[in-house]
Amino acid sequence: MNTEQQTNAVRAKIKVTDLTGKHATLSWDSGTPFAIYNVYQYDYILKSWSLRTQVRVNTVELTDLTPAMFYKFKITVPGSDVLQESTVGETDFYTRPSASKMELSVSGATEVTLKWSTKHSPAYYELYRAEKNGKYKKIAKISGKKRTFTDIDVSPKTVYSYKIRGVVENRETKTKSRFSDPVTVKTTKTLKLPKVSGACKTYAYYDAVTDKTSPAYAVLNSGTYRGVTYKTTTDETTGIRMVGEYYCAALGTFYGTTKGTKYKVTLDTGKTFKIILCDTKSNRHTDKKHQYAKKNKDVVEFYVDRTKIPAGVNGNYNRLEPFHGKIQSIERLTEWDLAES
Repeated sequence: MNTEQQTNAVRAKIKVTDLTGKHATLSWDSGTPFAIYNVYQYDYILKSWSLRTQVRVNTVELTDLTPAMFYKFKITVPGSDVLQESTVGETDFYTRPSASKMELSVSGATEVTLKWSTKHSPAYYELYRAEKNGKYKKIAKISGKKRTFTDIDVSPKTVYSYKIRGVVENRETKTKSRFSDPVTVKTTKTLKLPKVSGACKTYAYYDAVTDKTSPAYAVLNSGTYRGVTYKTTTDETTGIRMVGEYYCAALGTFYGTTKGTKYKVTLDTGKTFKIILCDTKSNRHTDKKHQYAKKNKDVVEFYVDRTKIPAGVNGNYNRLEPFHGKIQSIERLTEWDLAES
C-alpha cells in the first residue's frame, strides 16, 4: 500500500451492531482499504486515548465489556509520517444493562409491591404491566437508584403480570436491557366490614402482654415466631409499637388469628395505614361475628407504649390525623419475602 492511500482515509460513520452487555461489533467503510486499522478506546479517568487493538479488516469485535457502561472508540489509519494518524471515525455507546431479576414483595386487594435486583444501575427503569391476558403497557418510569415499586392502581380479584427493563442514556444514545422474566399475581378481595364505622380506634399497653412464650409477646418485643424474627420499635410520633411500616394492633378473630399477619386499612378520607396482627380481641368482648368490640365499637386496637401516648388521644386514636376517619376497607396482605421482616 502506498503513502497516498495511507493519507487519504475517508471520514466514515462507525456502525455499532450485535450490542449486548459485554459485546459489540464495530464496522466502517473507509473508502479505500488500508493495511491496518488502529482501534482506540477513550479512558475517561486518564482523559486520553489508548490503543485497544489493531485489525486488518474494516470490522472489529469488542469483548469483555461491562454492562450499562458508556464507551467511546475511534478508528485510525497510519499516515505518511510514522507519528501521524488519520481518523476514520469515532463512535460512542452504552452497553446493554443486565436484565433485572424481579419478584413479588407484597400483594393485597388494592396494591402490589414489586422488588428487583440488578448488577449495574441504569439511568432509569421502565415498568410494564398486563391485566389478565392483555397486552403489556408501560405504567411507570422509575429512578435507577430504586429497587421497589408499589402499584396502587389495581383492582381486587384481578390477575396482573409485570416485567421491567433498565435504560441507560445520554444526549445522543439510549440502550435498553432485556425485560426481566414476568411476575404474575392475582389480587385478593377486601374483607367484609362490620356494621359499625370503625372510626373509634382504641389502644392497649404493649407491656401488659407478659407471657414471654406467647406469639403476641414475640411480635411486640422483637422476638421470633414461626421462624420470623421481628424488629419492633415504638413510633415516637404516635407512641404505637411498629414493625417496619406496620402498626402493631389487635383485631377481632373474624379477620384472622395468625400473629404476624399484615393488613392494609383504607379510610373514607382516602388515607391508608398498615397494621400487623399482634393479638386478637377476646370473642366474649366482640359482636357475634367477632369483627369489633361491643363496648367501644372499635375494629382496630393499637398496642402502645404507655409513656409515649400523644396528648389529645384521650383513649381514641381517631383523634390523630393519620387515623382520622371511618374504615372504608380492610384487606389482608401477603408478604412474599416474610423471612426478611
